Amino acid sequence: MEIIYLILLTASCLTGLWITNNHGAKIFSTKLNFAVWYFIVEFFLTAVLATYTIDNVGLKTNWVFRLIPEAEFPRFQVIWILTWSAIAIPVGFIVANFSLKKLKLMSNYEDFLEKKFVDSFNITIFEKLWLGIVLFYTAFVIYKIGFIPQIESLSWSPLEISHFRGKMTHNFPASVHLKELIGLRIIPILSFYYFSKFLRVKTKPNFLLALAHIVLSIFFVSINLNKSGIAFYSIGLIITYGIVKTEIRFKHILISFAIVFTILLGSYSMVRKDLNLVKLTKGIYHRVVYTQAYGNYYSLHYFPQKHEHLGFSSISKFIKKFGFNYSPQASRLMMKVADKKGFEDGRAGYLTSSFISEAWANWGIFGIIFGPIFVGFIIKFLIGLLISLPKTDLSCALIAFSSYALQIGSGINNIIFPRYLIATLSLFFITYKLTKKKQGKNR
Repeated sequence: MEIIYLILLTASCLTGLWITNNHGAKIFSTKLNFAVWYFIVEFFLTAVLATYTIDNVGLKTNWVFRLIPEAEFPRFQVIWILTWSAIAIPVGFIVANFSLKKLKLMSNYEDFLEKKFVDSFNITIFEKLWLGIVLFYTAFVIYKIGFIPQIESLSWSPLEISHFRGKMTHNFPASVHLKELIGLRIIPILSFYYFSKFLRVKTKPNFLLALAHIVLSIFFVSINLNKSGIAFYSIGLIITYGIVKTEIRFKHILISFAIVFTILLGSYSMVRKDLNLVKLTKGIYHRVVYTQAYGNYYSLHYFPQKHEHLGFSSISKFIKKFGFNYSPQASRLMMKVADKKGFEDGRAGYLTSSFISEAWANWGIFGIIFGPIFVGFIIKFLIGLLISLPKTDLSCALIAFSSYALQIGSGINNIIFPRYLIATLSLFFITYKLTKKKQGKNR
């Protein structure tokens, strides 16, 4: 019976792949794009692939699966949910395309790639403003921490690194909101912006500004010694390269992914203090394919048997301002049970899972049915809004960031209410308009 279910899952994934290729963006392209990242990497690799290889030995030895009674293990339920999601996500793309056309906005991603760059006004004031903000904020964060974590950690043990990660995740010494907004969004977007400028106009100032923002981006995405932060960020650079360059050869793809894999190896070796390439490679494979899928199974066991469905209570702490009760998100609640000791001493953060885990934890069967469609809709609608802008270095940077940063492999809450992304886009729009007006007066 399980073989039949897996065959149906495979057929569903292939169908979803076809729909995505026709209504999302070209999957079989030499240019990495949002469709490849969200559907193939974050959905298939981190959620679907594990279902083919989870066996009875894994159920008895895995630290998360052992928490679920063998007779209650939701193997078939997860397969059915993934089978539906493989179709539902690209259906969301179709709904988004229909909405974009009704609003007379672009829906074809490849049409944007064919656009010519529009050289807008000289935005020197815009660049100087954000450069000043970025440098000041970086200096402030280093001052509050007291050292540069990536350098200090070279002499730490794996346990010390684990404790530091927990501390930085749950007790960041400066404003968490500013770190999320400036450190993890604005600075990477600016790095893609300058990288785009350099690819088009290879001057020394463009190179230095691109390099500086890339270094600062790496500092912030790995500030809590996250093993995958730099690799994720590298995806944005690869997507930017594909948007700007008219032709990408197969060798460029191989080089790009070799660089990402090398970065992952380096990150894991630094954190684990291990130089065994075989063990490190197995660790990366296990982290991508299995660890990310744990929460999908445990969520179906934990909610609502052990904890009632969360509804909208875990979307954001902001709801408390309106008198509603707030609940920590599902991945945090599950980790509290899965690793009590690690949770209490600050090492354990969140039980990783894909968006379907959080959709089930929040709304049960309604989350499972409508969640994937909504996720597909938001992804494609956001991309549609951005590709409808004139093709500039800034719009390319925003597209590159949005093509990987929604993180459907983490949950659905941040997709429903992407407050930091909304704030980022608003700040760029406001400062762009104000500096444009200011610069126009100075002419």
